[in-house]
Amino acid sequence: MGLKDFTGRLSGRTVEEKLAQYSEVYGEVLLGMHRDLEQFRGAVTEHNKNIGAALGHIADVDANVTRKSEGLNLALVQAREYSERASRSCETGWRPIAGCSQRLEG
Repeated sequence: MGLKDFTGRLSGRTVEEKLAQYSEVYGEVLLGMHRDLEQFRGAVTEHNKNIGAALGHIADVDANVTRKSEGLNLALVQAREYSERASRSCETGWRPIAGCSQRLEG
């Protein structure tokens, strides 16, 4: 061990240099981690917006399908009623309808 090393240890210069070196290295690491976290935060925010828009679109499609389904159900009920009326008309002989033998089945 030389005189320079000995005096560096006594004065704390060596410790100070090592501390500065580690501080610089770990400071850069922490800054890099902070930048990464900020990027992830932005990505999560963007994904949340996209998910919200997708959920809104799904709700719109669901409402549209429900409306159309209700319309189809109503049409089916009406078609059954017309079929039953046509069958009764054929059975009673009242207002004969061509093709009375064909009946809609549900």
